[in-house]
Amino acid sequence: MDELAIRDISLFFFFCLLDEEKAYDFSSRAVDEYFELKRKSPSEKVQILVVKATFKIWKKFSSKIQRGRPHMTKQLGWTWPHDINFGPWMEFQKNTIWDEFIVSVWAFFLKYSDEEIAQGLEMTPGTIRYRLGHALKKLGSYV
Repeated sequence: MDELAIRDISLFFFFCLLDEEKAYDFSSRAVDEYFELKRKSPSEKVQILVVKATFKIWKKFSSKIQRGRPHMTKQLGWTWPHDINFGPWMEFQKNTIWDEFIVSVWAFFLKYSDEEIAQGLEMTPGTIRYRLGHALKKLGSYV
């Protein structure tokens, strides 16, 4: 189970940051936070702990993020199809408010349910669905 949590944390920061080095750094911090949360609440669902851990690190370091400046070199081992176009995703990242953007990463890439995200953020599922609806409209305009 912990391997899936580590994978999800890494994917979250990769798709949020589009910067391999920062994704690695933020992921390392979030993995430490995940294990601390798991130690305190061993019966909590993995997805909820991942949301809590990634959000805590996100809040702490998001002011250092430069939108629309991807840094993807594949030097740290990230692989993706050679013909993938990150253009629409970069536009979405650059022009969407963070609250909608990060919720969309948990929902669309990690396939977390509205309820899991809501519990991790201590919000209502309705708030999450509202943010996802706005995010989908914006993302749809870029593709």
